Formats: sequence, structure tokens, C-alpha cells
Amino acid sequence: MKKIDKKSITKEYRQGTKSLILLVIIGCLFLTLGIHITVIETMHKDDYMNHSANQRQWITEQSVLRGSFIDRNGLILAHSESIDNEQVRIYDFGSLYAHIIGYSSRTYGKSQLEFSYNKYLSGMSDVTDIAGNFVEEKRGDTIQLTIDNDLQSMAQKMLNGKNGAVVAIKPDNGEILCMYSNPSFDPNRKSLETNWNALVESEKSPFLSRATSGLYAPGSVFKTIMLAAALEQGYEDYSVYDNGTLEIGDKIFENQGKKAYGQINLKEAYMVSSNVAFMKLGVEMGPDIIREYSKKFGIGLNNFQLEIPYKNGNFNYSSKLPDGEIALMSIGQGETLVTPLQMAVMTATIANDGIYQEPHLIAKITNTIGFTVDYGNDSSSSRVIKSSTANTIKEYMTETVERGTGTTAKIPGIIVGGKTGTAENETDGKEHTWFIGFAPAENPEIAVAVICEYSGGSGSQNSAPIAREIIKTWLYK
Repeated sequence: MKKIDKKSITKEYRQGTKSLILLVIIGCLFLTLGIHITVIETMHKDDYMNHSANQRQWITEQSVLRGSFIDRNGLILAHSESIDNEQVRIYDFGSLYAHIIGYSSRTYGKSQLEFSYNKYLSGMSDVTDIAGNFVEEKRGDTIQLTIDNDLQSMAQKMLNGKNGAVVAIKPDNGEILCMYSNPSFDPNRKSLETNWNALVESEKSPFLSRATSGLYAPGSVFKTIMLAAALEQGYEDYSVYDNGTLEIGDKIFENQGKKAYGQINLKEAYMVSSNVAFMKLGVEMGPDIIREYSKKFGIGLNNFQLEIPYKNGNFNYSSKLPDGEIALMSIGQGETLVTPLQMAVMTATIANDGIYQEPHLIAKITNTIGFTVDYGNDSSSSRVIKSSTANTIKEYMTETVERGTGTTAKIPGIIVGGKTGTAENETDGKEHTWFIGFAPAENPEIAVAVICEYSGGSGSQNSAPIAREIIKTWLYK
């Protein structure tokens, strides 16, 4: 009988085990690779396709003349031309649309609408790809914006080099009519490549879209939300004595210029923008009610489906607050931060009888043979406050322009509603100044929000005249 070699069997067993372990490891590696490829294909495909380092994407795009951007009236804002067998992107108005359209650069990639709608612009949408079979030269889609070039140009002119932003919206459908931020930059290739490092390092942050991503204390324009809360929570007959200052704990709060208004009702308090009256009102109503109505208006929340990036802002929805912090919250100071776009949407909601319309920039997308590929984002709507509440606020706002703090927004023959605001900041001695408004009051066709950074003075001096000219430009068309 043959003797069993135990050492040989042990050796073969060990070799078999090692082989099995190796197969398991290889199998795991293939499984990991498969999962990784699947994740990239399903979740990150567009990111890699649009990345500035993806040269294959640029080679593909060179075979298709990139689509154009036009304003609501058909005016060309950005287009591409083939020059010396190279495609050149041309931004017809230089810096005017840099924070909306963005840039398309082989070196620096794409931003804003150039990035988010690259599939259409580069002719890679399914409908456009089919349409390309019927034309001699392949072209990307044409994207029509809701923006009006006359308003956009007026916003640039009226800011006159000041840091700030202007946003105008059609209240009944959420169309953004203008959205300009300053400082800006020229997205054309030569200028962008020459100035890139200086733009990146600039303390003025020219790449920042102040309209959508600039975060500011709303100051007294927040009193509009406080007013909505008061009217719907039974404080319509609210009256308080205002001696110009208010002491809460170890803090003393003041009206602007330390003005004292005596016995004052809710309407008068709003018209003259009494800090004392609204701080007392806020402490009496309590933080829960303020939070409820701030949430209704989307303050600090991600409640848009905007076509370009934006910031949500900030609002204290959770922690307990002492009376001093509630008082600051009531006048738009403290932790509260908003964007000009959010304030324009709030104003448009009130102008639209209390119904919110989601803001949007895209009117429609048309392919090379004139077929409409897409009508942009569907604008959702919802009721935020009662129609009667909105009408009362509109009445107060028209009185504010007629004989309150907003008289510099008056337009002969047109009834304008508005609210001024001054917001303190912690980085500079000068305040930010706001104005929100709409017109005509009887049937609002436009709602506007304007902020001037570190401008000092008041919203009446700095921001209201800008809003007035935007409104005039739209209504006098």
C-alpha cells in the first residue's frame, strides 16, 4: 500500500488556497471597477464630459458650431464663429452677461449657463443630433433667455461702477427680466486668458454673482415679511410708542438717526421704517411666528430650481433666542442673510397677490432647423400669503413711496410700491443699502430688488433711484 505524503498534500492545499484567495481578490477588483464605471456613467458623466481637462470633448465640439444665446426679443448676446479653422466664442456685450451666460474656455472650462446647458449648445441633445442630418453645417441649439437687454444695460449703467446687484422679475410668471452684478468681468477669450490670475486674486471678487450668491443682511426690507406675519396673526391694529430707542437686557437699539416717532401704528411704522416698533412687535409675536413666515417666503432655504448656481442664504430656524436676538431678527439683522434674487422673489410674490412663481432664466431652446427642443424649466407656483394680506402690504408699500422713506422711487403717472432698507455689516463701517419695489401698483408688471454694497447713506439715496429707472425702462417700452 502506497504511503500518503502528508507534506505534499499540505503543500497542494496551501497552493490551492492561495489561488482561491487570488481569484477572490481579482474578482473583487473587477467588481469594484465595474461599480466605479457604473457610478461614473450614471452620476458623474456630465461632470467629466464638461471638465476643462477633457480634451476629447473639445475635439468633438469643434465639429459643431456652438449655439447662441439671445435675449427675450431675439438680440444675440453670445455666439460662435469659425475663424482660421478654429471656433471662437464671442460675447457680444462683454461683461454684461458674465454672471448669467458665463464663459466657455478650452483652458478654464465652462461656467453658468454655458456649463449647465452645454448639451444643447454643443448640439448633443437627441433632437438636435437628428436635426443635424438635414443641414450642411452642424450647429448647436439657440437658447432664448427671459432677460431684456435694455433692462440689463440700464442696471449696469445705474450701478455706475458701484459694487452691488439688480434683479427684476415678472411677478405673474417668474421670468427674470434682468440680473446684473458688479463688479463683473469680460468672458471673451483674450481678456479672460490675459486677466485670469488677476481676476482670481482680486479682493473685489468679480467672479462672484452677487445677485444669486452674494449674501447680505436684508435689514429693513425684511420688515415686509414681519408685516405679512403681523397682518395674518391678528396684529393689524398693532400700535406702540416709539421714543427712538429700545433697551433689551444690556443692549440698546435705535432707529436710524435716532429718530423718535411717538405713538405709531403698523402702517406708519412700516412707512417710516421704525426699528423700535418692529423689534417690539417681533418680541411680542415670538420667534416661532417669524420663522413660520420666513419659511413661507423661502428665506435661507433651497426652494428654487434655477438654471445656474445660487446660494440659499441663512436663517436661524432652530435654536432658542434671547429677546435681544429676536429683536435683531425682526429687523433683518443678526444671523439672517439673503441674496438679492431672494428679495426680488419675495417682492414679486407680494406683487402677484401672494402667489409665488418660481424664477427662471430660460424662455425656450430652438434647434438649427427651428424646432423648439425645450421651453426651459417648468415654473412651479404656490400660495404664500392670503390675497387680502398681499393687497394690504401693497397698499403700505405704495404709501411708503408716496410719502414715506421711498419717495425717490416715484415715477410721474405710475403708482409705485416699495420699501427701503439699510443693513449693517461687520466688515466695513459703511452699510449696505436696499430697495425692493414693484409697479404699476394696480396690476404689477415688474418687481425689483437692488442692493448697493458698503454705500453708506440710505436705500432712498442709493438704491431706490436705480430701481426707479429699471421700472421706467420696462413700463415705457
